This record gives sequence, structure tokens and C-alpha cells, in this order.
Amino acid sequence: MALSHSYVYLIPLLLIMATGAWGAAAGLPDPYHRSDQPTLGPAPVPVMEQVFWVDTPFDPAVEVKITLPEGVRLLDRTKPGRGRTRTRFYLRSDRGIERGTITLAPPNAPAFSLPLTVRTYRQDIEEQIRVVPGIDPAARKRGRSYYTDRKVAQARQNLERYPKLREDLARPSRYEGKSDEEVFASLPSWNVPRQCYSNWPCPKCGEAIYRVNAFYPWRRSSAHPFKAQCPVCNQYFPTNDYTRNDFTSGDYPDDGWGWDPGTGKRENFAGWVAYYNHHAVWQNFAGEVLRMAQRALLQGDRAAAHKVGVILARVAYVYPGMNMRWQQVDSHYLRPGRLLVDGNWERNEVLVPLVRAYDAVFDLLGEDQALADFLHTKDPAIRSPADVRALIDTYVVQLFGWDWMRRELSGGNMGAREEDMAQFAVCADMGAVSDRWLEELFTHAYNSGTNRGGFDDENLINTMTREGPVWISALGYAIDYLNSKSDMAEILSEVNSPRWKARCNLYDETLYPKLRAEFDTWLDFLVAGRFGPSYGDSGAGNTAAYPKGIPAAVRTAYERAYRRWPTDRLARALFRLGPRDPELFEEEIWPRIAAQAKKAGPEPPLESRVLDGVGFVFLESRAHAEREEERAGIALRYGYGRGHHHQDNLNIEMFARGLSIAPELGYPCWAHPMGDTAHVAHHNTGMIDRSSQYRSAIARGDLQLFAGAPEASFADISAAPDGFPNRVYRRAVCLADAPGGNVYLLDILRLAGGTTRTYCFHGPGHDGFQSSLTFGEKGTVYEISGMGRGLANNVVEPQAAAFDGDVWADWKCQGKPVRLRLTHLGQPGRRYITARCAKPDIPPIRYLFAEEEGADGASEFISLWQPYEGEPFIQKVERLTVEGPRPAGEFAPVALRVTLAGGQVDTFFYSWDPGALLRAGGLEFRGSFGYWSEKEGVLRALHLVNGERLRRGNEGVSEIPPAFRTRMIKADPGRSEITLEEPLPRDLIRPGQLLYLQGGRHRSAYHLAEASADGRKLRLDLNGILFRSKLVSMSPDRRRLITETAPPIEAVSGIKPGYYSGTVATGEDLKARYRVIGVEKESILLDCPVKDEDFPDVDGDGRRMVSLYEFGEGDEVVVYRSVFIGARQP
Repeated sequence: MALSHSYVYLIPLLLIMATGAWGAAAGLPDPYHRSDQPTLGPAPVPVMEQVFWVDTPFDPAVEVKITLPEGVRLLDRTKPGRGRTRTRFYLRSDRGIERGTITLAPPNAPAFSLPLTVRTYRQDIEEQIRVVPGIDPAARKRGRSYYTDRKVAQARQNLERYPKLREDLARPSRYEGKSDEEVFASLPSWNVPRQCYSNWPCPKCGEAIYRVNAFYPWRRSSAHPFKAQCPVCNQYFPTNDYTRNDFTSGDYPDDGWGWDPGTGKRENFAGWVAYYNHHAVWQNFAGEVLRMAQRALLQGDRAAAHKVGVILARVAYVYPGMNMRWQQVDSHYLRPGRLLVDGNWERNEVLVPLVRAYDAVFDLLGEDQALADFLHTKDPAIRSPADVRALIDTYVVQLFGWDWMRRELSGGNMGAREEDMAQFAVCADMGAVSDRWLEELFTHAYNSGTNRGGFDDENLINTMTREGPVWISALGYAIDYLNSKSDMAEILSEVNSPRWKARCNLYDETLYPKLRAEFDTWLDFLVAGRFGPSYGDSGAGNTAAYPKGIPAAVRTAYERAYRRWPTDRLARALFRLGPRDPELFEEEIWPRIAAQAKKAGPEPPLESRVLDGVGFVFLESRAHAEREEERAGIALRYGYGRGHHHQDNLNIEMFARGLSIAPELGYPCWAHPMGDTAHVAHHNTGMIDRSSQYRSAIARGDLQLFAGAPEASFADISAAPDGFPNRVYRRAVCLADAPGGNVYLLDILRLAGGTTRTYCFHGPGHDGFQSSLTFGEKGTVYEISGMGRGLANNVVEPQAAAFDGDVWADWKCQGKPVRLRLTHLGQPGRRYITARCAKPDIPPIRYLFAEEEGADGASEFISLWQPYEGEPFIQKVERLTVEGPRPAGEFAPVALRVTLAGGQVDTFFYSWDPGALLRAGGLEFRGSFGYWSEKEGVLRALHLVNGERLRRGNEGVSEIPPAFRTRMIKADPGRSEITLEEPLPRDLIRPGQLLYLQGGRHRSAYHLAEASADGRKLRLDLNGILFRSKLVSMSPDRRRLITETAPPIEAVSGIKPGYYSGTVATGEDLKARYRVIGVEKESILLDCPVKDEDFPDVDGDGRRMVSLYEFGEGDEVVVYRSVFIGARQP
């Protein structure tokens, strides 16, 4: 595919045009407007074969005579009934009409004449595409381009070998046995609305329906077309039969534009027909069309190709008129777009399958005169197969592509939108048109709304964490974006363009190291052997389990990755999924996978670990237990997030006994007033002044310390939210083993600043709750500010209590014998509030908030999380008196003793001054964290983190060397290699050793992958690139680099300046070294003037690039020691 510059395209101009169209929404049809005169609807100019109406102020009981032009037929009229005061006459024309007249003659009143114009199909589509710049009616698809001969040969080979593939390809579609006319009519015209969210109550059951689902409570079935079923009473609505031209029968009729429950307000209308049309008709049909097209391609099924041609032609006639600015029932969701409420769904689930289907049947359509003859009856301009192709080329393929260019459809970040355009370009194969679309991807990509730069730099470098997962902050979404990146890599591999060849190879680890890293990262993203940590818009109050690993959700992407990088880890991950037939057009790799995985042996269990780029600490208990049910763990989040994010920094989710016992509440239902789940109060973290944690996007916290161990793994993390005042926002946790297969969490949350400081907590979905507290009467809501999307406060029925001593609360997991007990160590003046979550479609959730007040004060919340069955195993908790130097700050060292059933006694120390010698409970401690566990008075295990001693008499450890500190004297960012001023001590040279790197304000933690024999030269586990963009210019003083795109993390609202400060700026040859002082939009401020030659165009692509790396010469390198001694408790 050679590139051309035949099309000049100005993004700002087109954005203005698109915005202008949306701004002119008042000029669009309004099907809900009522007049005292008869009016045509839902649009003033219908199209032949559409159902349209004349809406009149006449009482339905009055017999009105209607006279219609030739070719127009009366289908139905409003029937008398309760609350019906107006009459609609439902009509259809079988032809175009230029100057027609409809006459209405009510009894004892003058007749009324209404002019009527009906467009033909051809007139309508030509009119509709006038607003779409770029379309070239002469541009033609040159031939089959997506389904190459190589792909076709592979698919036919697979069909011969795998019977299930043949069976699937031959599976009947919804179009089998239907005539051309029936297939053509199976897709409603554009004047039938589409409604995504079915958030209206049942006429019979009321709001009880929302307990099932607040977004989509109504069910659909193809056995009951254009109806929806209440999941509570099981009745189908509406009461009329839309498929038989019945638009008014029964008590609850819906003519497509909804049933009015009596309020007269559009937002209250029940849109059953539109809901079915959106989901069951349009959103789910294209996959079947593609399967028929593939059958035609691979097996020469001309009948299937013919049906595909009929469907594509139907799309060509109705899709140009679709407009989600007015073709919906509920006005809350009116927005730019055409077919579906979410443009990402529209492109990915409809448009891409359709252009692939067209590519598959392209050759056969060129021979199908019968198709041309059928379409000629609809559109006299169609006379030959060439005319059919021209119809699809212009009104389907080009419309899809040029709509993308003008950003008509919403949705699709992290490269998903760009991947769709790559599909359009390759499938279109229209020479200059396709070339222009491809050029857009590498020069003015959407890039999450910036419309600048190439998709590859922004989506594969700038908005990916160093481990790979994107900054979209939700587990399911982040995983699914790997699919779009994999699809993009595959489709671009089909592009043969000298200009873009190098950038089309997304599997190039040198250019795109984060994509390669991501495939390993998701293997590390399980807790307790099988659970996915739910963050952001994921969770729903339940447990997200991946019993065969996260690759099960994106298997095809992992199979493709294995073909490029056949590592033992990828082989094991795929082998765990079990054998399956290859995808139809993919080569078979299972025998290779099985052989390699068996040779490599099983994957070692995941132990406690940190992923500092994505911002997660995972602490594991009994990671090597044979039964996953015996494992436990926590996920503590501190990463940044933009999009689908929640206010969940320093949130903890805990997994034990096969459950998430402190689950995330999931996607907020903004279609229901009680649908919020994103506020900080809904998370297990800290809140100040009962307000939002962040103003918008979520900033990344800092890993202060991490130390994994066979038991009692420890982490200490801080953050600096910008939504409420805070001087300290820090959390330290230790996951400790207890006898009998039990586990508990020590949690120390420190907050300083503001007036009211709150420890937020909710337990699992429960059917029992108890507490040592005596709560007062129920109030209305727990007062908090900052609920998103204008939703109501759904933390309801608060009850307060006050107590200075230790308190506990206990949740029984719904339908399970598992309980969770939360114990708070006492503090004078503390109050507690319990409340209920009123979100209707999640399990019963109860909160317990612990609060302290004091202007600009400091609060320390020490708690124990105890999952158990039967009786609690924690028998006693004591705060020990600490002897030693008094710290100057607000927070004193902590010493805590926990007595457990079975004779085990655990003692914990936590100090912010690791050099201070402390004594408590008969123990000596100097360090940041200490764990001393004994059984019946005998030491069984200890864990000392960043410390010199933890002793009782002659037992324990002492004289442990301090943390190792040195400077980086050389860095090779391309190879992820660093050279140290002082050699790394031998005791710290081990794979996975955590190294803390800091340059200026920027701090990060990497794992050691490899070290030289002398310990000076180290290779880190991951590439340190943070940002890459085209250099546009330099400031006159040469201290600012102006880049094409802004470093995105600081460019979003809610993230404080400083994330990039201290990073290293360099050019394409990676030779230059400049320290970043700060960034301001597209400006990167440097520590000294730059030399022009330091930013060369090495690859000759016409761009001089700027890259920012996390580390460079002069950075401090710190390695903290930890010591663990002891045997695991069985």
C-alpha cells in the first residue's frame, strides 16, 4: 500500500464542523414535539418503505377520514384508551413522492392538508453524505486485500483438519431460508431509534427490576422480537406487535419511540422497541454476516455471498441516515454518532466485521447479477454488479472511514479507535483513500482526544505503564485493550508501505518494549493463585476469578505473542488453558506449546511482589499451597489512572478462603441515581474532610518499602491526593500467617491534614453483620461531597457510635460460612459510622467508617483484618509501650502484639526512623519494620525490613548492614543497563532484587534481571522509557523542547506537576542526557541549553524524536535489605 498525498485534511476544521453539527441539534428532528396542528414524524421527510406517522391533536375516539397519495398505505392508528388524547396515523410509502398531500377530515371540522415528500433510497443517501467531507464517489476497492491468499490457504487447511471449525462455519445464521426481501427488511431503517440502556421501571413491578441490573435489567429474546421481558414478573412489553405493523395495541404500546408512563417526560419513556433494536438487531448481527462471508470465501458458497451482498446494500441505504443526536428515546444519551450509543461498539462489533465481510465476498459480488437485479427494484441506479460494488464502496466503506476522520463516532481509547481505522484502510484497498487513512494513524491519530501525533508513540509508549497495562484504570478494560493492540499489530503487518514499514511492526521490542512486557505482566497479575485485583470500573461487589489465568480472557493475543516470542512463560500460560483448535485463519501452534511447556515444567507459584510502574503491591500467603483455596493475598493499589478510574489510591482488596472478602464495588451505574461506586468512600482507603480523593485523574503514589517473605510480607506506600488537604497519606501493611491455615492483615493508615480524617472500609456482600459497638438511630445519608456524574449520595442509613477503646465489626459473607472481622485499635475521641450502600444491583454492602476530627490534625488508624470460619482466631491485641528516642514528627513508632489461637504470638514494629533503637515487649528493634513470631514461647519466624536488629536476648538478628546506597555513573536506556559507582554487594545480587532509583523528584523501583560478576553493571527487568514524541521546535534560549504531543500524565486534570521532573531527555541515538525540570503542556523544560545535533533523525523518517527515560547518570540507587528467618507454619 503506497502512500499518497492526494487528500488534504485539516483536523481542526473537521472538528469544528463536527462540533457545529452537534451544536445545531435544535435543527434536528424532534419526534417528541407536540403541536396543535398535524405534523409528520419521526422525521419531516421520510424515505420509501419507512414507517412514518402523522401526529394529530385529535382524540382517538373521533373517526377521522384520511386521504393518502398513491403508493402510501395506512398501517395503524392510535386506539382509544386511558390517557390517550392524541391520534397517530402510521403510514408507509412504497415509492418516492415529490409533491404529495395527506388530507385529514375530522367530523364537523374543516379538513386539513399536509404536504408530503418521500425520498427514494438514492435521494436519501446522497443527501445524507453531503455533510461528510472526503468521500470520493469514483474511488473503488481494487481487490481482495484483508483475506490474502496466504490467509485463505491457512483457513482451508484448518478446515480440513478440524471438524469443529467446519461445523462452526456451516452453522445456520438468522438469514437462512429468508427471501431477499426478508433479508433486506431485517435491518430497520434509520428512523427506528436505538436505545442502549434499559433503565426504566417495569409497569407491573416498579423499581424491583433494578435489583437485577441497573443498566440493563430488561431481557431480550429472538423468540419475541422488538419486545423485552421483565426479569421479575417475566412479562413481555410492549403489548403491541411491532413486527406486524401494530403500533398501538394494549395498555403499554411502544411504536418505537417509547411508551409514556403518564409523565409526558421523554426521559421517563420506556423504550422497549428501541432497546431491542440497539442490542438484538444491530449490535449483534455483523458477526453472523462475517461468518457467512467467510463461508462464501472458503467454500464458494454463492448463496451466502448473495445474502451478504443484500445485507451490505441494506446497510448502504440506511446507515448514512443514522444519527444518535436524535434517534434515541431517552434524551440523556443523545450524542454524536450514528448507529449505537457507543462508537467503540459500533466500529468494533458492526463496522469492522462488515468491511471484512465485504472483502471476503468482493470477488463473488462482482459476478452476482441477481443481486443487482433485486436492488434495481429498490434503486434504479443499480444495474450491474459494478454498481453494487460502487454502492458499498461509497456508502459503506468510505462512509465508515471518513466518519472516523471527522471523529463522528465516540469511544475507543488506548489505540482501539486507531485499530478500527487500520482495519478500514486495509479492507478498503482504495489507493489514495486508504493511504490517507493510514497516514492519519501515524500523524494525527485520535490519541484519547488529543488528535496529535502517531498512535504508536502515544498508545504504545506514553500512556502505557512500564510493565505494559494502560492507564485506563479498570482490570477488564485494561486486559481487553491488549486485544486491540494485538489486532492492530496483526492488521498492520499486512501493510506494505515503505514510508510506514518500520512503525507498522509493533512486535519490534526496540521500538515498542512495553507491548512485549505486557504479555508477561498479566501472568503476574493474579492474587492467591486465581483472583484478579478489581480496580476502577471492575468488581461489582463480587470476586473476579481467573482459574486458568488472565490469558484465558485474551487467548488469541497470547497465541500471537507466542508465535513471535516463544518463551517458556508464554508456553506455560497457554498450556494451562488446555488444547483448542486454532482460530480459522491462524496457524496451529498447540503441539509446540505443549512440548515446550512440558519440557519447561510448571510455572512457580507467584509470591509477594510489586509492579511499580502499574502501581500494585501483591502480598501472598501460603503461595506454595497445593490447593488454591488455602492461599490468600491482598492487592494494594497506588498506580495512576485516567479513564474508568475510581478514587482508589491506596485501596486494599483482600482474598482469602476462595473469596474476595473486601471487594471492589465495580462499574458505577450512571443510568441510576443511586449508581455511584467511584467515590473514595466506596473504597477501603483513607478520606479527608469527607470529600473527593482526586479532582479528576488519579496520580501515582510512591513505593516507600517492600519486602517479600515466605510469610509476613510487608509494604509501605505513600501518596499525595489533590482532592482534599493532606500532609501525610501513607499506608503500611503486613500479611501474616496464623495457625490452622489462617491469615490476617495488619494495616496502619496514617493521615494528616484537613479537619475530618476517615478510615473507609466495607466488607463483602453479606447476610449478617455484628459489632462490639452500639450504634444510634438511622439517619438519611452519610454526608460526603463529590459524587461523580451528578449522582445521588448512595451511602445511606448512617448510624453513629463513639468509643475510645478497641472495637470490632464482623461481616458474614453472603451464602458462605466465611466471615471477616475488622478490629480497630482504640483511640480517644474516635467515632464510628456504619451505613448501607444503596446501589441496587450489587450484593448487600455495609460500610464501617472510623473518624477523627481536629483542624490540620494527624490520625493513625491501626486495624487487623481477620477472615475466618467458625470462631475468630485472633484472641488478643495489645499496643505495646515503646521505649526509645521520641520522634520529632506527628507519628510515633508502633509496637503491637497479637495473640492467636494455637499458641502463636506475633509482635510487630513499625518506625519511620530506621536508625532509632527501640524496645517493647522484651524485644529490641532498630529498623523500618519488624515481625517476631513465636509459638509457646519459642521463636518460629522473624522478618526484619531495612533494619539492623530484631532481638530478644541472644535470639534474633543484629548487626545487619544498612541499606546499600550509590550513584549511577552510566546508563544505557535502550538496553535497560546501568553501571554503579560502587559495586552491588554479593548478598544483594539475586534475580528480582528490588532497586529504588531516584533522579530529582522522580522515584521508581525496578527489579534486577542480571548483574556482572563484579556487581557494577546491572540489567534491569524493564525498559525505562516514559514518553516519546516528535520534536517540533526549541525555545530561543534552547532550554525548552516543544513536542508534538504533551507528556500525558501531567497533561490531565488532577495530577500534580512533577511526575516527569528528574527524568532524562534524549534523542533517537540515545546519546544526549538532559535533566527534565518540568513540563508545561507540549513544552519540556530542561536543566541546560540543548544542542541541535543531540536530536538527530537517525532512522530518516522525517521526524526528530524526543524521549524521556526514568533513569540516567547521577541518579541515586538504593537497595534495602530484609532478613527472614524461620520455617513456614503448616
